[in-house]
Amino acid sequence: MIRRSVFMAFLAVAATLTAQGQNTGSTRIALVSLQETITRTQEGQQRTQQLRAKYKPEEDNIKTKQAEIGRLQNQLAEGSNIMSDAAKRKLQRSIETKRREAQRAVEDAEAAFQKEVQALQQDLYGKVRVIIRDYMIEKDYSLILDISNPQTPVVDAKTELLITNDIIERYDQKHPVTAATSSSAAPAAAAQD
Repeated sequence: MIRRSVFMAFLAVAATLTAQGQNTGSTRIALVSLQETITRTQEGQQRTQQLRAKYKPEEDNIKTKQAEIGRLQNQLAEGSNIMSDAAKRKLQRSIETKRREAQRAVEDAEAAFQKEVQALQQDLYGKVRVIIRDYMIEKDYSLILDISNPQTPVVDAKTELLITNDIIERYDQKHPVTAATSSSAAPAAAAQD
């Protein structure tokens, strides 16, 4: 009987130790929105403003072309009753030529802008990955999922799992926007207004 009681006590202790061992080796998971992280860092915001300022003249040029097309269309609409057929055709050809030029300018500007946005995102992504890796090691996470990626199968999660703000804060500390770069952003921001 004593032998059986000792055996039962041993099993209880073994079960407790096994349960504790499983808890210490548990998988810790966190969630981050990489897209939000990249756009909300100080460097991301600054470089995005600089990029927009760089393309502002092209945007203004396109708006000027579109306004010219609108002016010519109004001229055609208002004068179509009194214009000769040759004058109408000439004006229509001019409108169509300007429309094609404007469309080409829009496509070229969008392609160039998107190429630079992708390069910017890749650069920032590389820096953010280092921050995330360090954070993961420091906080002993086993897995960090990107919830901004539609391919990530996260349906719902507790907000306590979100580390986006922590990553942004650490990024800004490790990669501060310096006075020299912020003074160059000031004219860019002024040009945007």
